[in-house]
Amino acid sequence: STFDYLGELVNDKNIMGGFASRLIYVLSRDKPVTAQRFQGGGRSVELQQERNEFRAKLVEDLVSMHKIQGPMSADDEFKTAWETWWVESETKRKAYGSEKLQSLLVRTNLHMLKTSMLLSVCESGDIVMRKRHWDKAHELVTTAMGNIPTIFRESRANAVDKGTKNIPHAIFAQLMTNPEMSADMLKSALQFNGA
Repeated sequence: STFDYLGELVNDKNIMGGFASRLIYVLSRDKPVTAQRFQGGGRSVELQQERNEFRAKLVEDLVSMHKIQGPMSADDEFKTAWETWWVESETKRKAYGSEKLQSLLVRTNLHMLKTSMLLSVCESGDIVMRKRHWDKAHELVTTAMGNIPTIFRESRANAVDKGTKNIPHAIFAQLMTNPEMSADMLKSALQFNGA
C-alpha cells in the first residue's frame, strides 16, 4: 500500500475499533530490482522441472502441517524470554501519549506468539516453541511494529491536508472530542495526524 492510501484505509474508526491492530505493518523504503529469467512465452524443460519439484515439496509440506494436532507449548527458555519481554513491551506501549498508537500496538504479543508458532511448525511437527523461535519472532515483529509510529505519521500527514495547513482546525477537533486532554496528549494526537 502507498502511504496515501494507508491513511484512508486505516482511519480512526478502524484504529480504535480494533481492526488496524490485527495487521502487521512492514515498512519498505528499498526499491530492489531482482533478476528475472526471460521465458519468451514458452517454458524450458529445465524451468518446468524446477517448478514441478517446488510444487511437490510445497504439497509435501502442506500435508505434513495438516497432520499436526494438539496444543502448542513452549520450553522453559521460551517462557522466560516471553515473561521478560512482556513487562518491557507493555510498559513501553502504555507510555505512548496517543491512545491510537497504544491501540495499534496492543496485539504485538499475539503477533509474537503466532510468529513463534509458525517458525516452530516450519521446523518440525513437535509443536514446541523454543527460544530460537522466540528470538527470530522478536526480531521480525519488533522491527515491523517499531515502524508503526513512522508509518502512520507519514500516511496521516498525506491524508490530512499535508499536516500543517489547518492546525487550528485540527486542535479544535481534538479538543472537541476530548476537552480534558493534556497538552502532551494533544501534541501526540496532532503528530499522529500528521501535524
